[in-house]
Amino acid sequence: MMTRGRLAISTALVGLVVQLAAPGTAIAGPLPGCSDQGWLGVWAATPSDASRGTDDFDRYDMSMNPQSVVRDETIRAILTPTFGGTTARVRLSDFLATGRLGPVDCGLSRNQVAAMLGPPDGWIEFPTYWCYGKLEFSFDPERPHAMHFFQIEFADGLSGDCEVLAGGKIVLELEGLSGGSHPTDFLRIMSDGARPVHVIYSRPSNNGTFVLQIVSGSVIVIFDFEFPDEIVSDLAALDEAAYLRQCDRFARLDSIYALRKPGAPVRSDTKFAVTAAAYLAAMT
Repeated sequence: MMTRGRLAISTALVGLVVQLAAPGTAIAGPLPGCSDQGWLGVWAATPSDASRGTDDFDRYDMSMNPQSVVRDETIRAILTPTFGGTTARVRLSDFLATGRLGPVDCGLSRNQVAAMLGPPDGWIEFPTYWCYGKLEFSFDPERPHAMHFFQIEFADGLSGDCEVLAGGKIVLELEGLSGGSHPTDFLRIMSDGARPVHVIYSRPSNNGTFVLQIVSGSVIVIFDFEFPDEIVSDLAALDEAAYLRQCDRFARLDSIYALRKPGAPVRSDTKFAVTAAAYLAAMT
Protein backbone atom coordinates (compact mmCIF):
# COMPACT_ATOMS: atom_id res chain seq x y z
CA MET A 1 0.00 0.00 0.00
CA MET A 2 2.85 2.37 0.78
CA THR A 3 5.78 3.07 -1.52
CA ARG A 4 7.71 5.41 0.77
CA GLY A 5 7.76 3.24 3.90
CA ARG A 6 5.34 5.55 5.71
CA LEU A 7 1.69 5.46 6.66
CA ALA A 8 -0.51 8.30 7.88
CA ILE A 9 -3.84 8.92 9.53
CA SER A 10 -6.02 12.01 9.82
CA THR A 11 -9.17 13.24 11.50
CA ALA A 12 -11.61 15.64 9.93
CA LEU A 13 -12.48 17.01 13.37
CA VAL A 14 -9.35 19.14 13.75
CA GLY A 15 -7.69 18.74 10.39
CA LEU A 16 -4.83 16.75 11.89
CA VAL A 17 -2.76 14.34 9.84
CA VAL A 18 -0.11 12.12 11.40
CA GLN A 19 2.74 10.63 9.41
CA LEU A 20 3.78 7.20 10.60
CA ALA A 21 6.71 4.92 10.18
CA ALA A 22 6.11 1.37 9.02
CA PRO A 23 7.07 -1.21 11.67
CA GLY A 24 10.80 -1.66 11.85
CA THR A 25 11.52 1.31 9.59
CA ALA A 26 14.06 3.80 10.88
CA ILE A 27 13.23 7.49 10.48
CA ALA A 28 16.15 9.36 8.97
CA GLY A 29 16.90 11.80 6.21
CA PRO A 30 15.36 15.19 5.45
CA LEU A 31 12.61 16.73 7.53
CA PRO A 32 9.04 16.09 6.36
CA GLY A 33 7.24 18.72 4.32
CA CYS A 34 3.77 19.56 3.05
CA SER A 35 4.55 18.13 -0.36
CA ASP A 36 5.49 14.72 1.04
CA GLN A 37 3.43 11.87 -0.36
CA GLY A 38 2.10 8.95 1.65
CA TRP A 39 -0.45 10.80 3.79
CA LEU A 40 -3.59 8.70 4.24
CA GLY A 41 -6.90 9.87 5.72
CA VAL A 42 -8.49 7.32 8.03
CA TRP A 43 -11.72 9.20 8.82
CA ALA A 44 -13.29 10.46 5.63
CA ALA A 45 -16.55 11.62 7.22
CA THR A 46 -17.84 12.97 10.50
CA PRO A 47 -18.78 10.21 13.01
CA SER A 48 -22.52 9.44 12.99
CA ASP A 49 -24.79 8.39 15.85
CA ALA A 50 -25.55 4.68 15.61
CA SER A 51 -27.23 4.43 19.02
CA ARG A 52 -30.65 3.61 17.52
CA GLY A 53 -29.38 0.88 15.25
CA THR A 54 -30.96 -0.19 11.99
CA ASP A 55 -33.46 -2.91 12.88
CA ASP A 56 -36.66 -2.88 14.92
CA PHE A 57 -35.02 -4.44 18.00
CA ASP A 58 -32.63 -1.48 18.27
CA ARG A 59 -35.07 1.24 17.19
CA TYR A 60 -38.00 0.35 19.49
CA ASP A 61 -38.39 -0.72 23.11
CA MET A 62 -40.39 -3.78 24.32
CA SER A 63 -43.66 -1.81 23.99
CA MET A 64 -42.74 -0.82 20.43
CA ASN A 65 -42.21 2.79 21.45
CA PRO A 66 -39.35 4.54 19.63
CA GLN A 67 -36.09 4.56 21.54
CA SER A 68 -34.96 7.95 22.87
CA VAL A 69 -33.38 10.31 20.40
CA VAL A 70 -30.62 12.73 21.30
CA ARG A 71 -31.77 16.32 20.88
CA ASP A 72 -30.18 19.58 22.13
CA GLU A 73 -27.39 17.61 23.77
CA THR A 74 -23.67 17.39 23.21
CA ILE A 75 -22.03 14.01 22.68
CA ARG A 76 -18.31 13.85 23.31
CA ALA A 77 -16.62 11.34 21.01
CA ILE A 78 -12.97 10.57 21.66
CA LEU A 79 -11.25 9.14 18.60
CA THR A 80 -8.21 6.99 19.28
CA PRO A 81 -6.10 6.24 16.19
CA THR A 82 -4.89 2.69 15.77
CA PHE A 83 -1.39 3.78 14.80
CA GLY A 84 1.07 6.05 16.55
CA GLY A 85 2.79 8.78 14.60
CA THR A 86 6.09 10.60 14.26
CA THR A 87 4.90 13.76 12.49
CA ALA A 88 1.63 15.70 12.83
CA ARG A 89 0.47 17.82 9.91
CA VAL A 90 -1.81 20.67 11.03
CA ARG A 91 -3.70 23.33 9.10
CA LEU A 92 -3.03 26.86 10.32
CA SER A 93 -6.77 27.61 10.16
CA ASP A 94 -7.44 24.76 12.61
CA PHE A 95 -4.78 26.05 15.00
CA LEU A 96 -6.32 29.55 14.86
CA ALA A 97 -9.81 28.13 15.48
CA THR A 98 -9.00 25.70 18.30
CA GLY A 99 -5.72 26.73 19.92
CA ARG A 100 -4.44 23.19 19.34
CA LEU A 101 -1.32 22.61 17.30
CA GLY A 102 -1.93 18.97 16.46
CA PRO A 103 -0.96 17.04 19.59
CA VAL A 104 0.12 20.21 21.40
CA ASP A 105 -2.33 22.12 23.58
CA CYS A 106 -2.18 24.21 26.73
CA GLY A 107 -3.39 21.34 28.90
CA LEU A 108 0.03 19.68 28.74
CA SER A 109 2.69 19.83 31.43
CA ARG A 110 6.39 20.38 30.82
CA ASN A 111 7.14 16.67 31.17
CA GLN A 112 4.42 15.79 28.68
CA VAL A 113 5.84 18.25 26.17
CA ALA A 114 9.30 16.77 26.66
CA ALA A 115 7.97 13.24 26.14
CA MET A 116 6.22 14.34 22.95
CA LEU A 117 8.80 16.67 21.38
CA GLY A 118 12.03 15.64 23.05
CA PRO A 119 14.48 18.01 24.74
CA PRO A 120 14.24 21.69 23.75
CA ASP A 121 16.73 23.44 21.51
CA GLY A 122 17.25 25.91 24.32
CA TRP A 123 15.54 27.87 27.03
CA ILE A 124 15.23 31.49 28.08
CA GLU A 125 14.50 30.83 31.74
CA PHE A 126 15.03 27.30 33.00
CA PRO A 127 12.80 25.51 33.79
CA THR A 128 9.94 27.85 32.84
CA TYR A 129 10.50 28.80 29.16
CA TRP A 130 11.51 26.26 26.52
CA CYS A 131 12.23 26.82 22.84
CA TYR A 132 11.88 24.45 19.89
CA GLY A 133 12.92 26.78 17.10
CA LYS A 134 9.94 29.06 16.39
CA LEU A 135 7.75 27.05 18.81
CA GLU A 136 8.11 28.31 22.39
CA PHE A 137 6.48 27.23 25.67
CA SER A 138 5.94 28.97 29.01
CA PHE A 139 5.50 26.76 32.10
CA ASP A 140 4.63 27.32 35.73
CA PRO A 141 7.81 27.21 37.86
CA GLU A 142 6.09 24.96 40.41
CA ARG A 143 5.56 21.25 39.86
CA PRO A 144 3.98 19.75 37.80
CA HIS A 145 5.02 22.72 35.61
CA ALA A 146 1.65 23.29 33.92
CA MET A 147 1.76 25.22 30.67
CA HIS A 148 0.80 28.90 30.70
CA PHE A 149 0.90 29.32 26.94
CA PHE A 150 2.76 28.38 23.81
CA GLN A 151 3.50 30.54 20.82
CA ILE A 152 4.91 30.58 17.32
CA GLU A 153 7.56 33.26 17.70
CA PHE A 154 9.32 35.01 14.80
CA ALA A 155 6.13 34.43 12.82
CA ASP A 156 7.24 37.09 10.35
CA GLY A 157 9.57 34.38 9.01
CA LEU A 158 6.75 32.00 8.03
CA SER A 159 6.93 31.31 4.30
CA GLY A 160 6.20 28.74 1.62
CA ASP A 161 3.53 26.07 1.75
CA CYS A 162 4.31 24.99 5.31
CA GLU A 163 6.51 25.50 8.34
CA VAL A 164 8.32 22.54 9.89
CA LEU A 165 8.33 22.90 13.69
CA ALA A 166 9.97 21.12 16.61
CA GLY A 167 12.56 19.31 14.52
CA GLY A 168 9.98 17.78 12.18
CA LYS A 169 7.47 16.65 14.83
CA ILE A 170 4.89 19.12 13.48
CA VAL A 171 4.29 20.34 9.94
CA LEU A 172 2.12 23.46 9.85
CA GLU A 173 0.25 24.02 6.58
CA LEU A 174 0.14 27.80 6.06
CA GLU A 175 -2.81 27.73 3.63
CA GLY A 176 -1.63 30.76 1.71
CA LEU A 177 -0.74 32.84 4.78
CA SER A 178 2.81 33.92 5.60
CA GLY A 179 4.87 36.29 7.66
CA GLY A 180 3.98 38.97 5.13
CA SER A 181 0.21 38.54 5.47
CA HIS A 182 -1.91 41.43 6.73
CA PRO A 183 -4.43 41.37 9.60
CA THR A 184 -7.26 41.24 7.03
CA ASP A 185 -5.81 38.00 5.62
CA PHE A 186 -5.96 36.35 9.04
CA LEU A 187 -9.39 37.79 9.86
CA ARG A 188 -10.95 36.35 6.72
CA ILE A 189 -9.92 32.89 7.91
CA MET A 190 -10.59 33.35 11.61
CA SER A 191 -14.00 34.98 11.13
CA ASP A 192 -15.34 31.75 9.64
CA GLY A 193 -15.24 30.05 13.03
CA ALA A 194 -17.90 29.86 15.75
CA ARG A 195 -16.04 32.02 18.28
CA PRO A 196 -16.28 35.82 18.26
CA VAL A 197 -13.19 37.58 16.94
CA HIS A 198 -12.04 41.04 17.99
CA VAL A 199 -9.22 43.36 16.99
CA ILE A 200 -7.50 45.23 19.81
CA TYR A 201 -5.08 47.97 18.85
CA SER A 202 -3.09 50.96 20.05
CA ARG A 203 -3.09 54.55 18.83
CA PRO A 204 0.33 56.08 19.52
CA SER A 205 0.30 59.73 20.52
CA ASN A 206 3.97 60.63 20.38
CA ASN A 207 5.64 58.06 18.12
CA GLY A 208 4.90 55.79 15.18
CA THR A 209 5.07 52.42 16.95
CA PHE A 210 1.78 50.54 17.09
CA VAL A 211 0.46 47.12 18.16
CA LEU A 212 -2.55 45.26 16.78
CA GLN A 213 -3.90 41.98 18.18
CA ILE A 214 -6.51 39.63 16.76
CA VAL A 215 -8.18 37.85 19.68
CA SER A 216 -10.32 34.73 19.29
CA GLY A 217 -10.90 32.87 22.54
CA SER A 218 -7.51 31.72 23.80
CA VAL A 219 -5.74 32.45 20.48
CA ILE A 220 -4.05 35.81 19.92
CA VAL A 221 -2.31 36.88 16.70
CA ILE A 222 0.02 39.82 17.27
CA PHE A 223 1.10 42.40 14.69
CA ASP A 224 3.30 45.41 15.30
CA PHE A 225 5.46 47.86 13.38
CA GLU A 226 6.21 51.55 12.99
CA PHE A 227 4.36 54.02 10.81
CA PRO A 228 6.60 55.92 8.40
CA ASP A 229 7.78 59.25 9.83
CA GLU A 230 6.03 61.21 7.10
CA ILE A 231 2.54 60.12 8.23
CA VAL A 232 2.96 60.06 12.02
CA SER A 233 1.86 63.67 12.43
CA ASP A 234 -1.36 62.97 10.49
CA LEU A 235 -2.49 59.93 12.53
CA ALA A 236 -4.25 61.82 15.32
CA ALA A 237 -6.66 63.45 12.88
CA LEU A 238 -7.75 60.16 11.27
CA ASP A 239 -11.10 58.62 12.14
CA GLU A 240 -11.14 54.99 13.26
CA ALA A 241 -11.71 53.45 9.83
CA ALA A 242 -8.94 55.49 8.19
CA TYR A 243 -6.55 54.70 11.05
CA LEU A 244 -7.27 50.95 10.80
CA ARG A 245 -6.56 51.05 7.07
CA GLN A 246 -3.14 52.47 7.84
CA CYS A 247 -2.59 49.80 10.49
CA ASP A 248 -3.49 47.05 8.07
CA ARG A 249 -1.19 48.51 5.44
CA PHE A 250 1.91 48.66 7.64
CA ALA A 251 1.31 45.87 10.22
CA ARG A 252 3.86 43.07 10.33
CA LEU A 253 3.15 39.68 11.86
CA ASP A 254 5.05 39.14 15.11
CA SER A 255 3.76 36.00 16.86
CA ILE A 256 0.78 33.70 17.38
CA TYR A 257 -0.17 32.73 20.95
CA ALA A 258 -2.34 29.99 22.40
CA LEU A 259 -3.18 30.69 26.05
CA ARG A 260 -4.29 28.23 28.69
CA LYS A 261 -7.33 30.39 29.40
CA PRO A 262 -8.86 33.30 27.51
CA GLY A 263 -7.87 36.46 29.29
CA ALA A 264 -6.23 39.84 28.97
CA PRO A 265 -4.38 40.66 25.75
CA VAL A 266 -0.73 39.66 25.67
CA ARG A 267 0.26 43.27 25.04
CA SER A 268 -1.10 45.73 27.60
CA ASP A 269 -0.54 48.76 25.37
CA THR A 270 -3.57 47.92 23.20
CA LYS A 271 -6.54 49.97 24.43
CA PHE A 272 -8.99 50.21 21.53
CA ALA A 273 -11.18 47.41 20.19
CA VAL A 274 -13.46 46.63 17.23
CA THR A 275 -15.15 43.49 16.05
CA ALA A 276 -13.69 41.54 13.15
CA ALA A 277 -16.67 42.55 11.02
CA ALA A 278 -16.14 46.24 11.77
CA TYR A 279 -12.44 45.97 10.99
CA LEU A 280 -13.06 44.31 7.64
CA ALA A 281 -15.76 46.85 6.82
CA ALA A 282 -13.27 49.65 7.48
CA MET A 283 -11.04 48.31 4.71
CA THR A 284 -13.57 49.20 2.00
